[in-house]
Amino acid sequence: MKEVFIEKSLLLKRIILFILSTFILLGLSAQTDSVTLSPNELWVKTMQHRLDSITQLVKKQRYSVGYSIMDLTADSVIYRYNGQKMLKPASTQKLFVATTLLNNLSRDYEFRTQLYVDGNVATDSVGRRYLKGDICIRGSFDPTLQTVDIEQFAQKIQSLKIDSIDGRIIADNRVKLDVKKVKDVPKYFAENLYSSLVQKGIVFSSAEPFGSSAEPLARGWCLATIATPVNKILNVMLKKSDNGYAECVLQNLCGMGRNGGWTYENCKEKVRRMVSQVTDSAQQYIIEDGSGLSYSNKCSSDVLVDLLRYDYKNPDIFPSIYENLPIAGIDGTLSKRMKTGPLYNNVRAKTGTLNDTSTLAGYFTASNGHFMAFAVMVNNLGGLSVGKSLQESICTALAK
Repeated sequence: MKEVFIEKSLLLKRIILFILSTFILLGLSAQTDSVTLSPNELWVKTMQHRLDSITQLVKKQRYSVGYSIMDLTADSVIYRYNGQKMLKPASTQKLFVATTLLNNLSRDYEFRTQLYVDGNVATDSVGRRYLKGDICIRGSFDPTLQTVDIEQFAQKIQSLKIDSIDGRIIADNRVKLDVKKVKDVPKYFAENLYSSLVQKGIVFSSAEPFGSSAEPLARGWCLATIATPVNKILNVMLKKSDNGYAECVLQNLCGMGRNGGWTYENCKEKVRRMVSQVTDSAQQYIIEDGSGLSYSNKCSSDVLVDLLRYDYKNPDIFPSIYENLPIAGIDGTLSKRMKTGPLYNNVRAKTGTLNDTSTLAGYFTASNGHFMAFAVMVNNLGGLSVGKSLQESICTALAK
């Protein structure tokens, strides 16, 4: 019996020693893993753990969601959930249109509305000067034009020192004007220019002195030009999320507002071609309009982040995109959001809102000092506040 008891005691000691040695080895192994990880790798693992906690809560919800985050400093994706899921982008669609514009043009490009004189100034038998020919207005989808610009053109025509015009005023269909509830803007522009000239004492001999044209007009010689820089338009389009401005930018893409062959479909094709340059996942993008109002627009959060990465790496594009994005708690569509904490004056991002959709895509600096690109897309919402809260939670997890 004594020998059996001794054998059991030895066996028990061996088991205890084995367990202790195993824990020591595991501890040493974990310690070794921690030592071999770089500070940034440790930071990434911590952030992924935080985001995993958020994702676990998201999985219990009924709304559709996808989000992707890329560390631009390290040039690596650090997290994605449903990153390839195609969702409604809402107004983050404007980022694709803005990038296409800048990808094809320089930052110095101008939207030009030009006044042409298609004819000659002559003198009649009693010595009065008159214009024999038409006044043509050539547009480039400039959404910033005001009624004051019509008066500027009228003054230029008046400077010709003419008493009458033997011809018409015609504006083409690329002339835009910042007016509401006007169906035929080119005709409206021509009519108001006509009225201003009549008030200045200029007589028209034509029974139909003004009208519009479906074709771009650049006939005769250019008397005046109103030029609006790209940045002025992008500022309103991105910070204020102006849908009309976005449509004007999209429509300007085909022929860049100066050549023929314009169709709305060709303009959208320009965007598709740009997306195919930006990402290997171009099949995860569908464009229906430039503003993002259509529910038929679709893209994934991965594609949005690929776009942001492309912009960031392109010095001819990034400054115009970044400086015109809304700033958290400061201006634009983010002026009333993220007004405190680590996201304040840190996040610069394009918002997107539809009845059931809230999206946010842009940039911020994380707690490790690295520059991040992110996209959080939430569809099929019962209340938009839920989507906004998720977007801010994800960004805060990385920024605090």
